[in-house]
Amino acid sequence: MFVRSRTPINSLDTSARRRRSGFLARLVVGSCVGFLLMDAAFATITVGAPGGSCTFSTIQAAIDAAATTDSITVAASSTPYKENLVINGKSLTISSCPCNSSVCLLDRSKGTLQQALISGENGTTPVMKITGVSNVSLSFITVENGNSGSNDGGGISFNGEGSLTLSDTRIFGNNANYGAGINFKGLTEGSSLRLNENSFITDNIAAVSGGGIRIESGELFVMEKNTWIAFNQAKTGYGGGIEIVGDSTPRAYVASPGYNGSPVIFDNTATLGGGIGMSNRGVLVMFSSDGTQPVAIGENTAYNAGGGIFADTASGSGSVICARDFNIDNNIAKDGTAIYSNTNSNGGAPYIALNQDDTQNICKNYEALLTPQACDPSVPCNTMYANLAQDVLNGNAATDGATISLQAGTIMFANNLDMRDNHGGYAVYEHGNNIDPGFYTVGDLQSCLIADNTYNHELVLAQGPGTAHLTMTNCTLANNALGGASVVGANDYVNLSYDIIDEGTGKPALAFGGAAGNLHTLYNIAGNTNGLSSDTSNTTATPTYIDKPHGDYRLSFTKLGAVYSPSAGLDYAPANGGTDIRGDAFDFDLGSVPNRFGTRDLGAYEMQAFTDRIFVDGLGDAVQIAF
Repeated sequence: MFVRSRTPINSLDTSARRRRSGFLARLVVGSCVGFLLMDAAFATITVGAPGGSCTFSTIQAAIDAAATTDSITVAASSTPYKENLVINGKSLTISSCPCNSSVCLLDRSKGTLQQALISGENGTTPVMKITGVSNVSLSFITVENGNSGSNDGGGISFNGEGSLTLSDTRIFGNNANYGAGINFKGLTEGSSLRLNENSFITDNIAAVSGGGIRIESGELFVMEKNTWIAFNQAKTGYGGGIEIVGDSTPRAYVASPGYNGSPVIFDNTATLGGGIGMSNRGVLVMFSSDGTQPVAIGENTAYNAGGGIFADTASGSGSVICARDFNIDNNIAKDGTAIYSNTNSNGGAPYIALNQDDTQNICKNYEALLTPQACDPSVPCNTMYANLAQDVLNGNAATDGATISLQAGTIMFANNLDMRDNHGGYAVYEHGNNIDPGFYTVGDLQSCLIADNTYNHELVLAQGPGTAHLTMTNCTLANNALGGASVVGANDYVNLSYDIIDEGTGKPALAFGGAAGNLHTLYNIAGNTNGLSSDTSNTTATPTYIDKPHGDYRLSFTKLGAVYSPSAGLDYAPANGGTDIRGDAFDFDLGSVPNRFGTRDLGAYEMQAFTDRIFVDGLGDAVQIAF
């Protein structure tokens, strides 16, 4: 169980950092797997204490002597190597290993191989600077205590062509203006930074942006298990964990299940984008590599906006977020506690696709070579749980921020979202596009569940000035504590279809202030249908659920003797295709339920009849006959 830190960025406890250092050292040393065996065709150069059996006593001397594709082994010791390394135009493997190879192999087989510590000596340059055409791999290495001052990359600065690969490696306790842990700038297409198994980017502090990792161009891959980007800070800018920034479409692929049950992006802090901050043409692709442990962004803090993710547009095309089978939980920000998007007058707008096969093929192009693993039905997935709208720098004062905040011009398509136990002003706030009236702000939610939250105003609000299009299809809105005058509010364009709006009889389902021709509401049930069109398919009804007190919002369908008791909303609407929040096909005909207008159930769930059970239902208790 991890306890989140609430230490302000200007008062970091160095003793806490030392404790984390020792903790993580034990974690990594205790999992010595995947050590690189050296190819006999290339030279292995050894580094160790002076007077020993190693060839060199400094790592830089070994780098200078090495030919490209050579391997350098560094003997671990209790004293760090205090060096500021430069690799220019060489492809090298640098790994921890005693100078005697037989001892190295023995240590590896027993899982006792120690990390070699490289500690920054000069306070104005990175611990490791990589330039030119270089492909560098680090294994069982710790890069720590770098302080590059106003330069980029406190731990590692990569500014060249090629790749940087980390395995069983820690980047810990480094400082810089930008990219405190790693600043990566790949100068050619295909340049990449890869975090392999047992790689930890922790406790790095950027004075401005990119606490853990800053990627300016090229590709970042965070795909493997036991990978952690945690406890990093970006004091005044973007991306406590990761910053994705640049005009050359830098891309980050994040799929790791994280470390020991903790999210891969965990407990980072920034002004904008506590977990991940994006600007210009950055691309974030999230998906799960392990269906039992969805990729997650959790317990991050933004002092301004974007507790989990902040997506900005500075010029040209906007940032892109493509996410499937994910969790964004327990984050804090003044606004956009899970996701905040922003557009300015330079054109372009963020594009967000959550579990969406987008017709524009934007995300399909980035996902084409990936192999996402669908979430196992036994685990919560596609969640936004317990995100808090708070002003952390003002005594954690509650704010009116939204869980999802879509600023002018943002386009968001979202399927299968499960939003619960969040606190703030709104679940979804959509600001009209008053920057470029030729484009809309779009919030399109399909098969969503928004339940058990506490919000000061409407549950969903789409308002101007400017154009704001809101669509909600097959969503269940239930049991939320709301302070607004209505459940949903909109003043430009709204389409509510196949929805359950179960927020009692006191609040109108909709307050709409736009043109009559922009109001589209069909096949909905609500406790109070005021605001919905007078079409007969919109009816006043209160659904029943399988287990509402425990958060099971599947519609109830019971049988007692010869009496069937179906909830309102079952087999209610015309068939329309697609899948529900669980991935089950819509339009299943339950048979024993009279079809109101067709076979489609309302809300997030399409109930399926049990077909392999014999029910004994005459003993006084009704039994569920659909799931």
